[in-house]
Amino acid sequence: MEIKESLDTSFGDGPTQPQIEKHLVAGRRALRRRRVTTSVAALAVVSLVGGTSWLATGGTDNEPDNGADRIATQPSASSTVHKGRATKEKVPTPPKKSDFLGEPALLKNGHVFLADGWQEVSVIDNPMGYQAPNRSMGLEVRKGEEHKFVLVCEFVNGTSTNSGAAVGTLADWLETAVANQHTLDVENQVVPPDKVNGPLVTMDEGGTLIARSDLRIVQQVAGLDFGPRFAGPNDPTAAARLDMPTGKDVYVVVRRIAGSKTEVIRGGNAGTFPTLDAFLAHAKTQYAGKTSEGLR
Repeated sequence: MEIKESLDTSFGDGPTQPQIEKHLVAGRRALRRRRVTTSVAALAVVSLVGGTSWLATGGTDNEPDNGADRIATQPSASSTVHKGRATKEKVPTPPKKSDFLGEPALLKNGHVFLADGWQEVSVIDNPMGYQAPNRSMGLEVRKGEEHKFVLVCEFVNGTSTNSGAAVGTLADWLETAVANQHTLDVENQVVPPDKVNGPLVTMDEGGTLIARSDLRIVQQVAGLDFGPRFAGPNDPTAAARLDMPTGKDVYVVVRRIAGSKTEVIRGGNAGTFPTLDAFLAHAKTQYAGKTSEGLR
C-alpha cells in the first residue's frame, strides 16, 4: 500500500459536521442584524401650506414586528435626525396611526416618524433656523404615486406639521412653508417679531392690493375663480406677484370672506412658478374637488 493511501485511511471521515440548514439559519440571522445596523448608520399639529429620527421599514422573514428594527437609535452630535442618525435623546414610543392625523410625517421628542407606506426621498435639516430646544426638518417623501413636501417643527409647547403636493424642488417649496410657519411662530411667541411686520399686502375696498412698505407688487389680478372652497362669488379676492427684499419673488392670494378678516396666503415663489398665470393654474387645482388641500 502506498504511503499516501495509508495516511488517508488513518484519518477516517473526521468529526461529524453540523447540518447545512443550521449554517443557513445562523447566516440569515446575522444578515438581518447587519441590515438593521446599516439602516441605523444610513438613516402636532398645525396644517399650513396644503413630524429627529425616522422610521425604517418593518420586519422581514415573517418575524413579528415589535418596532425594535424600525427606529434609528445610534446617537449623533446633531440635535435633529436624518438619514438614519438619531439624537442623543431616548427614542420615544412609536406613534399610532391616528397620531399622524393624515400627514405623512410626525415629529415627536426630536424624532421624525414616517406614516405607513411613506419613504424619504430627500431632507433639509433645520430650514427654520431654530435654536435648541426648537427643531425643524424639511422632507420630500413618496408613497406610491403620492409625492409630497413636508415641514415638521417641534417646540417646547407643541408641534407643527406642514405638508403640500411636491411641485418644483423641496428648497423652493420650503421658502414659502418657512415664511408661513414663521408668521405662525411670531403669533404664538415662539420667536420674536420681525423689525418689519404686518401682512405682505392689504386689500382696499375696491379689491386692489397694496404692498407692505418694504415690498413691491410686480403684477396683480382680482376676482379669482377658485371655486366655493376658496371664496364665495361675492367675496373680494385677488392675487399678486411680489418683489421681496431678498430671495425670489413670491406669490400671494388674498380673500375677504364675509364675517372674517382679510386673509393673505403665500402660495409659492418664482423658483417654482415662472409666471403669475402658472401659479394661478396651480392654485386653482389645489382648491378644486373635495379632497384637495388648498394652499394652507
